[in-house]
Amino acid sequence: MLSLTDKSNYTSTFLKTIFYILVLNVIVFSLINIFTSNLSDTIILLICAIPIVIIFLFNFNIIYGMLLISLFIQFYFGFTSSVWFSLFVIISLLITYKNISINDFKSPLNYSFIIYLISILPSFINAQRPFTSLIMLYHLVALFLIFTITKLYFDSENKISFLLKGYLALVLLNTITIFIQSIFESKRTYGFAGIMYVDYVGVAIMISVVHLTFTKGVKKILWFMLLSIFVTGLIFTQTRSAWLVSGFSILLFVSFLFYKSNRFNLNRFKLIFNSAFIVVVIIIIYLAATEFNPKIAERATEYASSEQALDKRGYAVNSLVSRMLIWSTAYNAFMAHPIAGIGLYSFPYTSYLFNKLPKYLFDEYVSGLTAHLTYLAVIVETGIIGLIGFLIFIYSILKNNFKLLNNSQEKQFNILNLSVGWGIIYIMISMFVTDAWLWGQGIILFGIFIGLMLAMLKLNIEPNKSE
Repeated sequence: MLSLTDKSNYTSTFLKTIFYILVLNVIVFSLINIFTSNLSDTIILLICAIPIVIIFLFNFNIIYGMLLISLFIQFYFGFTSSVWFSLFVIISLLITYKNISINDFKSPLNYSFIIYLISILPSFINAQRPFTSLIMLYHLVALFLIFTITKLYFDSENKISFLLKGYLALVLLNTITIFIQSIFESKRTYGFAGIMYVDYVGVAIMISVVHLTFTKGVKKILWFMLLSIFVTGLIFTQTRSAWLVSGFSILLFVSFLFYKSNRFNLNRFKLIFNSAFIVVVIIIIYLAATEFNPKIAERATEYASSEQALDKRGYAVNSLVSRMLIWSTAYNAFMAHPIAGIGLYSFPYTSYLFNKLPKYLFDEYVSGLTAHLTYLAVIVETGIIGLIGFLIFIYSILKNNFKLLNNSQEKQFNILNLSVGWGIIYIMISMFVTDAWLWGQGIILFGIFIGLMLAMLKLNIEPNKSE
């Protein structure tokens, strides 16, 4: 059985060590600033932060919380901040937990994940830089380890509830940052979390909608206010694809509740009325936001108002056209190697091999960028074989997710089940408009929610089987 080692005897020493490390970091930070002018502030802060993280390796609770925070830190050096931090999570698990056995790593997804890993191996045959693809493969390793560790760690509904609240708090803080930046800056802004905020807030919206549906009294008002803030933040990002994903996810959720209304003791008339009310509120928020920033309305109608793909200078008139340039190159890459693909995670640095666009368009809109759609990226980079393996893995996730959504337990469990389950569904829908869930911050958040799903299944389904 997995169990956390007792560290209570080391509390005093632990706190003193943290204090000394902080003092040391202040000294190091000062010396670096005095004697070095070539290093960026990010690198300097990283040098100072590593000793603190090493000390916290002995407290897995803190390390996992730091993993969540790392999702909101914009840092890229080969990997993003959260992918790098997943290494510390693994090390901390080995340090703080004892009696780890192979059985602890078993889950309903293991076989499908192994099939997916095997299916991507043929793509290395055509990889122009196989060593780079091999290094980038760590994204999938991190995905497996994070969802497995998450399943192990979250052994109670209180822990899961606390994590979701922490996640919502970080999204809320980033949303407030967007509001402040929008007042002082005229450009599009995503807060300190960067572009991934548009999906972070989409997941947060789904969690808020679930809680709004099943809470009463003052809590219902608070969740309504939180949902309104998140919707406003999403509108301010001017990211239409995220608008569509969030709207479609909410529509599916309402349809799900309508179909399952008897199970959840919901009045269908009230459900329709409340849904219509939320739609009206969203429209009001949108109109208010466009009054504050007219560029939001311009972005919303950009596609409809465009009569040509390129302007007089020969550049794309909107983001849809620029995406189509990427997709056309990705199509060429797929046609070149349809079975095994061009190499795992290789499209950004090999797309030039399959380019048929004018050089200035390729350099401006395609070079160094990913395929931008999850399923397109998978089939281009790992071919039909890889896509089949990926679909088997996705099917396994959805199968277990629907098992979670259909599980009937007490009300608190229903809210957590639905929050996690519809977070997963949002991610699945989002895969049709972005490939952010295959790498970087996205794949770590994906792993966290898969792990939460498995943890909820462990808490809800397995106890029932043993009774």
